[in-house]
Formats: sequence, structure tokens, C-alpha cells
Amino acid sequence: MNEGQVLRKVMYIEPNTLDKSGFSNRWPPRLVFLVTCILSGHLFWFVSLYAENLLYHDQWDLYRPMFDEAGIFDAFFHQHGPHRQGLGGMATYLLASATDWSTIAESYMIAGCLVLAAFLAIRLKSRLVGGLSYADVAIPLIILNPVQIETILLSPNIAHSVLPLAMLLLIANTWTSQNSAFRYGVSSLLAGMALFTGFGIFVWLGLLSLLIFDCVLEFRGGWRYRSYQSLTSILFLLICIGIFMIGYQWNPANPYYVFPHKPLIDYIAFVDYLFGRLFYLPKIIRPYIGFLVFLSVLIAMVYAFIKYVYSRNEHEMYPVTYLFLATSLLFVGFAAVGRVSLGVDGGGSSRYLTLALPAILAIYFIIVELGQKAIGKMAGAVFAGLMMFSYLSNTFFAHEKSEEKHLAKLHWIQVYQATGSMKEAEETSGLLLYPNIEAIEARMAYMRERKLNLFKD
Repeated sequence: MNEGQVLRKVMYIEPNTLDKSGFSNRWPPRLVFLVTCILSGHLFWFVSLYAENLLYHDQWDLYRPMFDEAGIFDAFFHQHGPHRQGLGGMATYLLASATDWSTIAESYMIAGCLVLAAFLAIRLKSRLVGGLSYADVAIPLIILNPVQIETILLSPNIAHSVLPLAMLLLIANTWTSQNSAFRYGVSSLLAGMALFTGFGIFVWLGLLSLLIFDCVLEFRGGWRYRSYQSLTSILFLLICIGIFMIGYQWNPANPYYVFPHKPLIDYIAFVDYLFGRLFYLPKIIRPYIGFLVFLSVLIAMVYAFIKYVYSRNEHEMYPVTYLFLATSLLFVGFAAVGRVSLGVDGGGSSRYLTLALPAILAIYFIIVELGQKAIGKMAGAVFAGLMMFSYLSNTFFAHEKSEEKHLAKLHWIQVYQATGSMKEAEETSGLLLYPNIEAIEARMAYMRERKLNLFKD
């Protein structure tokens, strides 16, 4: 019986033997569940307070399949910037059809997807380690962090990163299955769908790299059948990228995009600002905090890869942490390449942090793995405290930012309903609804005629 089989036996057959670790205690799971419910309620409360029925910025382009009265598959293949909308486009299409294009309902859907992701992360930790501890309150604090409010409320787009995050966690959960056919089949199918769904392309790329390493390890370990299964999954993912490229056009969605950008050190600075955004601290110290977080992520990546290779794929902890870290680093690197020309501090945009969170979760899982020793348990408690600080600090940011945008949107709607002039509404409210207001006049008339979105009864 190999190490992985022994661990699974402890996890699933004899959980009550873990008394000394506290895993058989009923209170840690209850506390984690309670905290997750409270944070979920807080997130939905945000939506109830600040969501407005008004298409804003990117949404005017995201809703193009609906304006063109195209079908749901057009919404799936619809390209926005460098990515397609995929399952997110389909979800938005179906919800819009059912709610007369309610962007409030869309914000609730995105919040609900994050809540699902939080519970998937909690389940994953329990599957990997065999139970929950008090420090696991860090998991919902990471996933439900209000720093993501821009994607939820300001310019909602479930495909950008929230749905890919949930799909990544679902893939990680399938990777814990003892049935290799299920593990390879379902994870590759989900990754194929993630490829088409926003920046889920990096979930696809992360799993592809994992499957390549997995195929080599399984073949060298004498597991020829499983190596053939992973090879089949690799071929499937390559077929998916072939389909993805049909009709695809590269669009960085940045008029100042240039590669390579000079000086090259700006790429690192951008990443430092991105990871520094985990905490809502004075802007001057964020890159220094971000550098420490980025360094921790790189160290975790090296550790996870070495443990993965030398464990000969016998414990699901290492491929899962590798997958999380690879996905986050690929996304963060791409974001730096695509957006650094707009300024290094642009890395602090809150919408970039969602797909950086799996790296933070991976660091926590590694700490959990080391938690058999007293120093590891202490590190887990400290980590949970840091995530609590991150959550609380970003709560102030989220309320301030959301209230400001909410009042501006509300003012815009009131002026427009009174005057019928988008230009006057823009000038009075100070809200730039779309970079070129004339370009959406026909679309506004389309919604008015059909009583959609802000014209809904």
C-alpha cells in the first residue's frame, strides 16, 4: 500500500482516529461553516446595498450577443478583449433572458459563484488533509475577500475570473478522486470549458502542464495505463485549443500595448502591486508587501513542484498545490505583460486579484501540510490572522468604492430619466458610462423599446 492509499484510508474510513489532531472535534467544522455563511451573507448584503440596474463600461460589449439577438452559442464563443466568454457568456445570456437584463441579478449570480467556490475550497482542504481545523477560517476569508468587488458590482462579468476560479476548485476536487478515469476525464473536460471562459485559459494551461508532468511520472513509475489516460487528456486539451483558435483574433484591449515593455523591471513592479493589493494599505508600501507575497509564492511553487516530482504522484496535495500556483503565476504574468504599459500601479486593480487567490490558498495548504509540527500549527494560526486583516482592510475599500459608484450610477439614471439625454446625465453625475457615449445610443434605444435593464418596469 503506497503513501497515498494510506492517507486516503485515514481520510475516509477512519476519521475518528485523528483525535489528537483535533479533526474529530465537531467544533472546527462548525466554526468554518458559520464563518463562511456570515461572509457569504456580507457579500450578498453588499450587492443588495450597492447594485444598480445599469449596464456599465465592459458590459455594453459583453451584452453584444443579446443586442444582436444572436443565439446562446454566440454568447459562448463571444470574444471580449483577449479572451472568450464561454460558460460565463452562456450564464449571463440565460440570466439576462430570464430577468429582462437585470444587472442586479447578475451581481447576485457572481456573488453566488464565489460562495460556491468557497465551499469547494473547504471541501478540498478536508479531502486533502482529512478534516477541518480552527485555522481553516482562512479559506473563506481568502475566497470571499471583498477586494473582488469590482468584478461583482462595478462592472460585473462572471466570465472574467470568478467562474474560472470556481472551475479551478472543481477540477482540484476531482483530482482527489481515487478513480483515475474520473479524475482525468472530468478534470480535462472542465479545463476545456475553462479555456473558453474568460481567463480560465490559464486554468487550462495549468492543468495541461500538470498532465504532462503526470504522464511522465506515471510512465516512469510503471503505471502505463494511467500514463495513457493522462496522455489522452493532453490530446483532448490540445483539440480544445484548436477549436478555441477558430476565428480568434488577438486583442490586448490596451491601446498602449507594446512587447517587450521597457524597462523590464516594470513587470516585476506590476506584479508587486498586484500581490500587494491583498491588503488595503497605503499605496506607498503596497509594492513592498507585494514583493514579500510574490517571493512567498515563488518559494511555494518550487517546493510544490519538488514535492510533486519526488512523491511520485502518490499524494494529491502536491499536484493540487502545483496546479493552483501555476494557474495564478501564469495569469499574473500575462496581466503584467498586457497591462504594464498603463502604469505599474495598475497591478493594484482589484479585478486582477481573483485569479491570484489560488496561489494564496496553495500557500495555506502547504502550511497545513507542515502543521504536524508545532511551528506549522502556529504558522497556520498566523496565516489565518493575516487573512482576517486582509478581509477587514478590504471591506473598508469595498464599501467606499461601491458607495461612490452606486451614487454616481443612481444619479446618472435619475438625470437620464428626467431629461432623456445621456450626455447631460454623464456631465451631471460625473459617471463615464462608456468611453464613446454616441456608440451606445442605438443600444439604449433598443433597451428602451423593449423595457430592458434600467427601463424594466
